[in-house]
Amino acid sequence: MKLTIVVSGNVKQIEISRAFGVSYISVKRSVKRLKEEGSKGFFKKRKGRSPHVLVPNVMKKAQNFLSKGHSASEVAKQLDLKANTLNKAIREGRLHKKKSPR
Repeated sequence: MKLTIVVSGNVKQIEISRAFGVSYISVKRSVKRLKEEGSKGFFKKRKGRSPHVLVPNVMKKAQNFLSKGHSASEVAKQLDLKANTLNKAIREGRLHKKKSPR
């Protein structure tokens, strides 16, 4: 959406809202982001939430198990965690699986 026409004063935010069928507040927030951060503000990577159960000592234990070749589900059962929690940490690069030889 070209919000620069709103910033320059050529169009009102409510007109953009009606024309594109989006809520007024979403247009208002987008215009604010454009003014504060520029167009790059729409493309920055989001910060993911960090699970609170993976505190440093649990991460260390989990990494030890993963380094020995255990699967994420085995490690989760051993440490009484959800497998999704460990898989998310692996995807984000906070934990690393042992590479399986091929």
